Amino acid sequence: MKRTLIFRADADPEIGTGHVMRCLALAQAWQDTEGEVVFAAVDLPLPLVARLEREQILFEQVRATVGSTGDASQTAEIVRRVGSEWVVVDGYRFPSSYYEHLRESGFKVLALDDMAHLERYPVDVVLNQNLSATASAYSGRVEDDTKLLLGPSYSLLRREFRVAARRIRSTAGSPRRVLVSFGGGDVVNFTGEILRNLIRSGRKDFEVVVLAGAANPNVFALRQLASTAAFSCMIQVNAENVAAVMNWADVAITAAGSTVWELAGMNVPALIGGFEENQLVGLKALGKIPIFRAWPIEELLTRDLAGELDRQPVATGVHLTGFDAQGSVRVVDWLQTVGAQNRKLLSPV
Repeated sequence: MKRTLIFRADADPEIGTGHVMRCLALAQAWQDTEGEVVFAAVDLPLPLVARLEREQILFEQVRATVGSTGDASQTAEIVRRVGSEWVVVDGYRFPSSYYEHLRESGFKVLALDDMAHLERYPVDVVLNQNLSATASAYSGRVEDDTKLLLGPSYSLLRREFRVAARRIRSTAGSPRRVLVSFGGGDVVNFTGEILRNLIRSGRKDFEVVVLAGAANPNVFALRQLASTAAFSCMIQVNAENVAAVMNWADVAITAAGSTVWELAGMNVPALIGGFEENQLVGLKALGKIPIFRAWPIEELLTRDLAGELDRQPVATGVHLTGFDAQGSVRVVDWLQTVGAQNRKLLSPV
């Protein structure tokens, strides 16, 4: 009998698509063990619903306010109906009471987290893939038997990144192929500000590809802006194989979210801007990785980006100890082996 794993995550222009896409990475790894997957969501753009369908993942609509008791009750009913042992929850809008409701309903809960922002995490597992993740951040917030999976060795990358042949980049000359990506939503339109900065340089030698996600409301404006550039500039919407685009690029300009681990997996140097609290905390750590340079987003937007790209080192290897782009497989293995044995596990940090 095939085992089923349930995911509860949302996507919209405000929160972007990152929660859903990293859940998709874990879902694919689960499918690779001949397991079945169900996604439950209150908010999910139609292109992502279509993506789940292509991935042979069942979608269940939750009709309640995100993080509410009604949300938790409907999610619990979905888990019960499909006969899953585990439910994976990813998002910042789920309070402690939400997780508590799911556990009291008899299910094991894995919380994907970035900030250790809740007073309590009444769950079986907390997974925080960030460099800044430490056990001390969860001290007094988790139960004695809660497992912590911490750090980049548990970063969740989709199948396309796990199997991609990574390009060997030359260290000679300045990067010319530039990837710009600021998440699946980007309602503030940081993407447009970055593109305007590059256009102001008057450079003609760049080739720029902008990735706009499924929830990005600014696609028309971005295409108009791209048409004014002196360099080649293409807007790709809801790209299915992001790894292929990253393999093409010499360098990226991006936000300090899950995309960072995708870039690390593909050995792509990057200029990184942080704008959420958890991202700002991790900027110092990211800046210690030779292929990355990181700033708060306000500073990144005002820098001479063309000049920064000329100064950006082009690396030939990933300089991140313990990172091998296989985190999704590692977590699934944990759920199906160590997790099933109900043993205490504390990851290295």
